[in-house]
Amino acid sequence: MRPDRANGRRSRPTVAGEKLVDAIEFWKKHPWWRLLACIVALLAVLGSTNQLFGWPPSFSIPKALETLGQSGQSPSAAPSATVPEPPSPSATPSATPTITQPAPEVLHVASAGRACPNPNPSDFKLPDVEVCVTMWCQSLTYERDGRRQEDQTQIKLKASVFNKTTQPLDISITNASAMRLLVSQKDLPGSWRPPEKTVAAGDSAVLVEWSGTGSKQNYWALPPNVFADSYPTPAGVVTGFYTQWDPPILESGEGYYRPRAEPFDPFYADGNLVFQLPVGSVVTGLAVVDKTDPTKIIAVTPFSEWKDREVPPYTF
Repeated sequence: MRPDRANGRRSRPTVAGEKLVDAIEFWKKHPWWRLLACIVALLAVLGSTNQLFGWPPSFSIPKALETLGQSGQSPSAAPSATVPEPPSPSATPSATPTITQPAPEVLHVASAGRACPNPNPSDFKLPDVEVCVTMWCQSLTYERDGRRQEDQTQIKLKASVFNKTTQPLDISITNASAMRLLVSQKDLPGSWRPPEKTVAAGDSAVLVEWSGTGSKQNYWALPPNVFADSYPTPAGVVTGFYTQWDPPILESGEGYYRPRAEPFDPFYADGNLVFQLPVGSVVTGLAVVDKTDPTKIIAVTPFSEWKDREVPPYTF
């Protein structure tokens, strides 16, 4: 049996229940209070939407409605408008600075009467022959019995040559070689000890004069080792690297260059020059000389232009 049905009668409502009944009766008798409550609730919701819609904190819809209501009650008063205040610098979120790129230079064609000035031929003169070292290395050398040569070393390099003259250019290395390494050394030419095939070819160091470093100076122009002038030794090493340079005669506008071969593939290492030189030498650059007169320099690529292109010796 439920407690509220004891003795066949209902129990008396509680105090809270009586208040709820009184409130319902009040809402039924006074409907305008319901309308006023709805308006208050609506204004409260609108007043909390500033952050939702990005309005400034100083802007309040209830205040704006109140201002409109006051202007409607007193027509003689000037209408006041609430201007949103800009956010303070401290409230402004930090943004990544935008890097402005400089505007590219352009040519404004102002008229059709502009004429090109007369050219100065010296301003547009290109070198007759261009020579470039694309990669290089320094390596040890060994005697035929496998002993290390303490007084000799090798410079191995990959080079390119481009003929811009109107005449054919012979850059072969047969006696006398057109490709030379410019070297300074007090004991040259007696301290130069190339391998036996290079010695048998009969080429020799030539004294040349070059002013590329400022004032004219004398250098020894060493020829490269001839092709395949390298030999295995009992120590399990070879005496050194060997030259693979087989360019044809370059006609006007032609160039010679062999792309980098696969590493550790000596059969496709074309376009390489190997120079034997004494320890203590100062390398100035790679030169192209006139084969008919090796003392006459045609072009030079100074060491300052290829010093940062050093790579391991077995990679080209």
